[in-house]
Amino acid sequence: MNPQVILTGVAIGLLCSLIAFLLWRSIRSFQARAIRVKGKVIELIPDDGVYYPVIEIQSEELGDFVTQLSFGSNPPVGQVGETKSFLVDPKDRENIQVDCEGFLYLGVVILGLIGFFGVFVFGLVGVTQLFLPGK
Repeated sequence: MNPQVILTGVAIGLLCSLIAFLLWRSIRSFQARAIRVKGKVIELIPDDGVYYPVIEIQSEELGDFVTQLSFGSNPPVGQVGETKSFLVDPKDRENIQVDCEGFLYLGVVILGLIGFFGVFVFGLVGVTQLFLPGK
């Protein structure tokens, strides 16, 4: 295999690993300062096959407010009338995430796997070629 391909694969793996780590730190920081609240899905706004929920939050710490989440999904996060748990940044009420570890960390897991694949597989191929040059 071409050494340039190996180096590119390892570099992409390291970059994805770094981004995964920074994303993980950001999520942990958000979780540390966020307030856990219950929100009722009052509307689902469809856009290109993705549903953006509008939620109504009633909270003693944050007051009552209605907001549309900045992210959508298909299937939707919840059905109209359903109550869900959310994490809200008390300094920025528009910064809301679904209170679900899998939902929060999905990007970290995907980037981490790409990083592992890039570093481990391409690195292993590179080391193998280094020590077994004729193969």
